Amino acid sequence: MFTKTSSSLAGAAVALVLVGQDPAAKAPTVTGFDRSTWTPPGEALTLVQEHRYRMIGRVRPLLAFWIDRDNVGAGEIRWKSGEDAAVAYELVIGSDPARAPGGLNRWGYIAEEIRSDETRVLGVISKSDEDSLGAVRSGPGDGSRSQQFETIRATVTSTRAQAMLSIVRTPPGLTYHDVRVLLDRVLDDSDPAKFRELARPPGTRPGFLSSVAELMGAQVRPGTRIPYIYGGHIYDLRLTSKVPLATFRLGDRAYERVIQSGFEIRDPAGSDRWRFELTYGTEGRLSGVPIVILYRPRWWLEVELRLEG
Repeated sequence: MFTKTSSSLAGAAVALVLVGQDPAAKAPTVTGFDRSTWTPPGEALTLVQEHRYRMIGRVRPLLAFWIDRDNVGAGEIRWKSGEDAAVAYELVIGSDPARAPGGLNRWGYIAEEIRSDETRVLGVISKSDEDSLGAVRSGPGDGSRSQQFETIRATVTSTRAQAMLSIVRTPPGLTYHDVRVLLDRVLDDSDPAKFRELARPPGTRPGFLSSVAELMGAQVRPGTRIPYIYGGHIYDLRLTSKVPLATFRLGDRAYERVIQSGFEIRDPAGSDRWRFELTYGTEGRLSGVPIVILYRPRWWLEVELRLEG
């Protein structure tokens, strides 16, 4: 059956989708991953619940203030379950070039299925060159160039982690509404790929989603840190803050007894760090469901997802 834990997992995927990584970095030529038998996460499971989110974008041209733009994109989270306590989570999030500043068209998808003996992950994110506010304002040009997506297909067992990593090129103009078209392209096995494999160290979690769910537990205190595997690479996830709120107001709606938590992802092999914040329910149908997801990838850029309905 669908549980509170599985509900809380998927909302945190937003940060992972937005962070991304270079799938070709430090990866040898493929040798040991059987792509022909790899099944996409959640494909055979039953849809249990889904929620939709509205994206708000903020830019800060000066340090003193933020400029908001509402409804510049969207997100959708689906939860699935199956026999033997199998659970899966599916998320797509992206900007809408018809509404986003500069016609920005950046989006990603992640799915994860966890069983007792195996975790499978499929991640896709559009490559981004916007590293400044000026680049966002100028936009992606005339939209005639093909798009590039970084892709990860991974399997994690109790002892090993294997990941297939590739760059997929698609025709121009695909948006997050076309996620099924993109996934068909990713899974057709026609693109050159790299292979990454490593032993799973004791105590390392098999995926990002389950790691966030663990840190969202009622008894977990700020400062707790756990390692997890993503794309054949080990990261650290830390709970930086945790504030219970009796009432949380969002627009004209009030949510009772929620928790607002901060998280930090760190690459132990380098200096990179990413921070995000989740505000989620603790009771009823919204128990463990994100109400607000906040991520600031640059000092001048902030992305907020708000629960709809």
